[in-house]
Amino acid sequence: MYSMYRTWRFDRWVKNLILHRKYFYPAITYRSGTKNYATNGCFRENDEICSIIIPEDEYESDEPTIVWKNGTKEWKKMGRGFHRDGNFPAIIYNNGDIEYWWNGKRHRKNGPAVIYGNKKYWFVNGEFVKEENVSI
Repeated sequence: MYSMYRTWRFDRWVKNLILHRKYFYPAITYRSGTKNYATNGCFRENDEICSIIIPEDEYESDEPTIVWKNGTKEWKKMGRGFHRDGNFPAIIYNNGDIEYWWNGKRHRKNGPAVIYGNKKYWFVNGEFVKEENVSI
């Protein structure tokens, strides 16, 4: 049975508590106009099928929002883009690379916001900064 949940930020369609909508209709429509398409809990983005997990209470859960087929995990907050509370990465790639995001911007208070292998990059509120210039 289909159900539609409406909040001030988005409309979300589910079937048996799983994100679902058929025939190329969006399963999530944000008030900003952004749309996400999903069928049976899986959606297509960049021609790659992945699993999307919408926690029962998205603001209390620390489960990833998206787990890609290759094992990459992403944490997002509705309407804010990539985001993860605490000092934890919002993106963990299947090869071990990590990215820290806060409210849709690369950001980390006490270390590099992006770590690709042995390379480290610092960001403050989405702006790239040199390591010696980091002051928060």
